[in-house]
Amino acid sequence: RVLFCDMTKFAVWSLWGNLSVSLSSYGLNILLNMFFGPVVNAARGIAYQVQTAITSFGYNFLVAVNPQIIKSYAQEDYDYMGTLVFRASRLAFFLLFVVALPIIFNREYILSLWLGEYPKYTSAFVLLILIDSLVNIQTAPIQTAINATGRIKYYQIIVGGILLANLPVAYLLLRFGASVYLPFVASIVLSLIAMIVRLFIFRRQTGISLNKYFMSVLPRIILVAVLSYLIIQFIGVVNALSFSSLMLNILVTLIVILFLVFFVGLEREERKWVVSKITYRRK
Repeated sequence: RVLFCDMTKFAVWSLWGNLSVSLSSYGLNILLNMFFGPVVNAARGIAYQVQTAITSFGYNFLVAVNPQIIKSYAQEDYDYMGTLVFRASRLAFFLLFVVALPIIFNREYILSLWLGEYPKYTSAFVLLILIDSLVNIQTAPIQTAINATGRIKYYQIIVGGILLANLPVAYLLLRFGASVYLPFVASIVLSLIAMIVRLFIFRRQTGISLNKYFMSVLPRIILVAVLSYLIIQFIGVVNALSFSSLMLNILVTLIVILFLVFFVGLEREERKWVVSKITYRRK
């Protein structure tokens, strides 16, 4: 009976968290349709198709990592769990970033190649939604760790409430004549707030220090993202005008990102592991 009650509580609070995400997403669809009509909704729908296709790269990696996080908590190996969570946060971001940045820089040509004519706001929506995805994916392993504790009531209430706040915020913005882009910017801001809340709830639930995240994970993510953007802008491989220039842009972008991820994003032990695997393959 006790186990059944615990499972039921966990399921109920998980349902609230999932409903918060769904209501926020579909509610924004309704608001955009109310204030701007079906053209903007169509643009948002296309942008989310792009997001779904791209984010699978990062989240497929987490499918392999999540069981190890839960197992380490069950074995009370909290040091290893912390290392695994923070490493997964960093690597999941890099995996998504490698795919997302070439799309961001060449999104207009890719959309025209895919759809021909596309709604006016689609390009900007793709940019904003992918930024939101990059913010969210780095704390996905932290969410798994919190779920592993089984104590998710306050986490789901607080984080679910923050995400659901996107609806009233978006309504107020649009009601007072804000741009169609501002609800998406508000969503990014709320995702950042939810990220910070997840981190501190994670520390409270597990007792694991956040020093490594703020000293190693977050700085490496920011450095790789900022340097990649600046270098690619400086080189000028953006806004492809033909299929051949698109392939060249993607190739150069991938080289820049992978170089920065290897030398800036990875820790010394991780670089040694990558080199050893490459050397082993050659043999």
